Amino acid sequence: MINRFCFEALDCSMRDVILEGDNYNNDLPFCGKTILLGENIRLSTNGLTFEEKANIHEFSKWTLSVGNGYMSDLPSLSEPDDYFVVVPSNLLFQPSCDPISAIVSTIYPNISEAQVDPYYFRERAIVTTKNIIVDEINDFVFRITPGEKRVYLGIDSISTSSIESDNASSLYPLEYINQLEFNGAPSHTLALKIGTPATLLRNVSPSIGLCNGTRLIITQLSSKVMALSIQSIKKYNFYAYLNGRVCRVWIPKINGQTDSFNCLLVDGKGNAIQASAKGNNIQSFANSIIEGDYYQISGF
Repeated sequence: MINRFCFEALDCSMRDVILEGDNYNNDLPFCGKTILLGENIRLSTNGLTFEEKANIHEFSKWTLSVGNGYMSDLPSLSEPDDYFVVVPSNLLFQPSCDPISAIVSTIYPNISEAQVDPYYFRERAIVTTKNIIVDEINDFVFRITPGEKRVYLGIDSISTSSIESDNASSLYPLEYINQLEFNGAPSHTLALKIGTPATLLRNVSPSIGLCNGTRLIITQLSSKVMALSIQSIKKYNFYAYLNGRVCRVWIPKINGQTDSFNCLLVDGKGNAIQASAKGNNIQSFANSIIEGDYYQISGF
């Protein structure tokens, strides 16, 4: 699903480009121009069963009715024109003990067991309104999950372009700067464990799925480098394949020994896909894959 910021950016760009008099209406989205969407962004049902489609459709209708003000159940005592919305009981749970412990055990059952399965975290998330609650939930999860915790510290300093930066360094010590918390900025201290999920906040390589909002899972941790794997790709129970042309083949060698077989494929949309094989599969792929030919790939 496309982020709403994409539509807002398109709306602002069209208001800047379209001149007045050219069917220009500043009160309408996209200046009144017709926008064609190539996919139903409200409901994507690829690979879902009929029951899953029906449940998502009903939940989508309920969410839209709440947002449009059609789902008003209880009137507000302070504001006569305002109404409260009653959340269905199947979407609620009643904590009998610590609320953080209750919501973690409900959303992430058996999280205290050792596991690095990306599909466990793929469709689960806890959303809160304040960062301080996020820190409390993360601290609780770190206490109950196995594994060694590694702490990474940020490098905070006062910008040299600031006014009177020389005096500011003495007025604001490093210990004070490290304690500051800002919206949209990471904390000075970052604690991680192998198997914990993480979210990418930058567009590193969109062609391979490493973009803002991509959900990752940590597989290795060292003093200065960490390894992560993508866990946002959903696994469906249907046959999937792709067609691509092999535009490059290379077989690197280390100390005179063949290390792996690698090839670069390009599909019909121009997306580049790198494939590699090791071990006993190197020779079989080297004999069957020809650079410049088209192939259909499945079982990935």
